[in-house]
Amino acid sequence: MMTDKERNELIAQKLNEGMPLSDVQKLLADEYGLRMTFLELRLIAADLNVDWQKHDKPKAPEVPTTAAALPEDDAEEGDEDEELDSEDEAVADDNEDGEGGGAGTRVTVDEQPRRGTAMSGSVRFASGLLGEWFLDQMGRPGLQLAEGQEGQPSEEDIRLFQAELSAIMQKMQDDLAREAAEGKTKVNVSPVVRPGAMFSGDVVFASGAKAEWTLDQTGRLGLQPAEGSAKPTQRDMQLFQMELRRVLQSKGF
Repeated sequence: MMTDKERNELIAQKLNEGMPLSDVQKLLADEYGLRMTFLELRLIAADLNVDWQKHDKPKAPEVPTTAAALPEDDAEEGDEDEELDSEDEAVADDNEDGEGGGAGTRVTVDEQPRRGTAMSGSVRFASGLLGEWFLDQMGRPGLQLAEGQEGQPSEEDIRLFQAELSAIMQKMQDDLAREAAEGKTKVNVSPVVRPGAMFSGDVVFASGAKAEWTLDQTGRLGLQPAEGSAKPTQRDMQLFQMELRRVLQSKGF
């Protein structure tokens, strides 16, 4: 069992080697059985001795007026890549009036992350300021305040925002685990591996969508929707990734 000290040393080592935070998250889950949310890992990393200059400077994401759609296929069959750790998104509506968190703080998570981000959403701070937040692919946070506002969020604003976002992420993880236990996602591993893949097979998603999948030597997941099938949702993808890990582990991989 890895201690917190050993875990933190490993996280710092990999980040100082230039490994993206999302890849560190996958490494901890796949090789050490340590599962944590993207935000939890980012908060741990913030307290470590990490040379962030080894990572590219984050770029501000595009902020569309509507939620971004799932990206179109970038290449031929099997080239639609999804990280094994993609985060699912939901809107926080903890109270009847849609307010989440304490002291008037309200945080939402986009159903689909904005282009160039691992996760994104909006926030209304306790002070009344409005903004759009995001985590880039390295796990670094960013904030764009709405135009026409004066001032910056206070330390209390930020504290309440972080607390609310952490609570939302935990609830999302709990909901996902509950859905996974229902077994609606069916993953098959093919005995005949497709060229260029380490593993391959097919999946029936919880929504009913169908696809063929491949996993290459680097751990990159390729997905090709079946002919006539709808594209899987972000929730579908998270449930699929969890079930795929379980199936592969049950086969000794």
